[in-house]
Amino acid sequence: MSKSMKINCLTGAVVATAAVLSCLSTAGAAPFLHVRLVDELGNSAISVNRDQVVNYQVQVRVADVGATNNTLPRTISSLVAGTDGFGSVRVDLKGNPLDGIQADFAGPAALQAGLGAGLGASGGSSVERTHGWSNLLGLAGVVNFGMPYLGVPANDTTEWLTVATGQFTVRTTGVNSTVMPGFWLISEGGSNSASSFKYNNGSVLSLLQSASDPYLGF
Repeated sequence: MSKSMKINCLTGAVVATAAVLSCLSTAGAAPFLHVRLVDELGNSAISVNRDQVVNYQVQVRVADVGATNNTLPRTISSLVAGTDGFGSVRVDLKGNPLDGIQADFAGPAALQAGLGAGLGASGGSSVERTHGWSNLLGLAGVVNFGMPYLGVPANDTTEWLTVATGQFTVRTTGVNSTVMPGFWLISEGGSNSASSFKYNNGSVLSLLQSASDPYLGF
């Protein structure tokens, strides 16, 4: 019997109902980078069966011109293609061991859009969560030195960009198809791990999730 799985992303974490792969930002937060997890067709909610292999994508989008983050505060007043955007993004993909649907990230992700070329780039490492089923920790996409930053295809324009792809296997679908919020967690790769960002024609900013108003929205 197929169970519905939702992957929702909370601020530094994520949500679920029927196998969901989608992301929400924290109430009141004004992130400069949005991150989401979807399947290979771009769906955020899918139905799954035990032992099913799901192809996933991690996607990132730069906030629109006019976004204000309240940490200092800072406002995006312009975005210049080729100069502004993100140069690196670092996340963990985690599951809640108490949820009914459990999935296993048994191997690293494949970095996309040239993000595997930079120093420190990594498809992540599988780290056991429970019962031999693994999270994917330390996923880090980094552009090579001197290459254009990503996520701004034209001046003052943003788009969802796939930064990594991979697979997970559904190991159990739980009891009575109940999936509690918080099933999938997608969070920054460690509180001291920054994602690099440029805005307003090259102003540099390190996006630490530990900022008072988190810079990454999930």
